[in-house]
Amino acid sequence: MAKERHECRPGKLKGPDSADGAAVRAVDRSKDESGRRTITLDEFILRCCIILGKTQFEVENEYCLIDLPQLLLIKDQIHAAELLEQIDVESFPHIMDKKAREAILKRITRNLPKPPKAPSKSAEEQYQAQLARMKGGG
Repeated sequence: MAKERHECRPGKLKGPDSADGAAVRAVDRSKDESGRRTITLDEFILRCCIILGKTQFEVENEYCLIDLPQLLLIKDQIHAAELLEQIDVESFPHIMDKKAREAILKRITRNLPKPPKAPSKSAEEQYQAQLARMKGGG
């Protein structure tokens, strides 16, 4: 009986064991032609849940399955950009090239939120501000 189990192909469902009657699913660890390990649909859904921060119910019922790989790719690109920004911040004190330092500062300050615009002043307020500037008061 043990020899029959070892001859079973990985990924195929085995028949119930005569001892306890439970069906055992062999785990398929095969690789595709590119050398990467293939994953099951359950593993893919679980990965989507983890990366997107959603529950399994939400992923299965609120997202179209064909859109999930693209969503994961976008999420991965965002995460990679955040990691590169952290590397820039960590390496900033050690960079001696002024142009590289300025480029890092511009990249970081460009991502900062913009301050809100000042409310527009009435004509009278603008005139009073101009008089104060001409007098040197501020």
